Amino acid sequence: MALSSALCVIPGRADPAVTLAVDCPILDAEARSALEARSRTELIVRNASGTFVVVCRDDTASLTWHPLDGDPTSGTAQTSADSRASIDRILEALDALLTPPPATAAAGEATPVPPVMPAAAAAPNVVISPPPVLVLPPQAAAGAPATNWSVFRGVLFGAGAAAELWSNTATLGPRARVALALPARFAAGISGTALFSLRSPQDVSGRLVRIALGGDYGIDDGERFRAGLDAFVDLVHAGSSSAGSSDKTAFGFELRASAAVVTNPVRVELGPTLAVHPSAVQAKLGPNADGSGSGSTTPFEVHAFTVGLVLDVVAGPVL
Repeated sequence: MALSSALCVIPGRADPAVTLAVDCPILDAEARSALEARSRTELIVRNASGTFVVVCRDDTASLTWHPLDGDPTSGTAQTSADSRASIDRILEALDALLTPPPATAAAGEATPVPPVMPAAAAAPNVVISPPPVLVLPPQAAAGAPATNWSVFRGVLFGAGAAAELWSNTATLGPRARVALALPARFAAGISGTALFSLRSPQDVSGRLVRIALGGDYGIDDGERFRAGLDAFVDLVHAGSSSAGSSDKTAFGFELRASAAVVTNPVRVELGPTLAVHPSAVQAKLGPNADGSGSGSTTPFEVHAFTVGLVLDVVAGPVL
């Protein structure tokens, strides 16, 4: 929630005290600042003292005006992905809150007409400047949809592919991810990845199943760039038709970063990963079935530091 207050000095009268409270996630930072500035200007020009509260949920903005010398009033306004249109509707609703309903004249009574006083006679030395015109940036005026992660509320589901480089082979496989969007640009989640070796050195093929738990953080205001950290467990299997098989379990953590292209409600993320194991994970197999060879062999291993690449398509909310 963005809170702001301001005083405006206009010669010849007392300064109104204006307080604004805006909680409108559908507006980006620039559009929210424009709404606050235009609302504050409207209240100051009307010499209205009090607190103006705007709360946006889904496609509706709830407005409440708490004057210092009267009863509070409330209203609603429709919002949309077009920031300029949403701001105009909120200001129209504010105007309705500040404009009292016309008094109904009793039957047979004439409605009194207020006297018209020339501006010069009313305030000969007062010069009132027109309110400033605030121009939204082109991207907000164009009505571009909001692209920050905050629009992806609740539980999100992602699916994609991952690749890693092992000692003498590359691996590729599918992955799935479930995430929970949190406040302040954070997200927590769990993922599962299966990697399969693309070639079989010494007739040995390998696969890995990785279960990871962790979170990430949006670096920029639009949250197109994110960085995360996961703890994981790896289940590694190596097998050969002639030399048997070997299974290993290893623990470690993974650093990852991603850049995203957002088209609500879908977010496509691509970025590198770095998996760190306490030591190299080696797949050692025994001698050949015909007895040839001596001792165990190490056809390949997963290095202590392994680089990779992840592509995820995230959509939500699913709940």
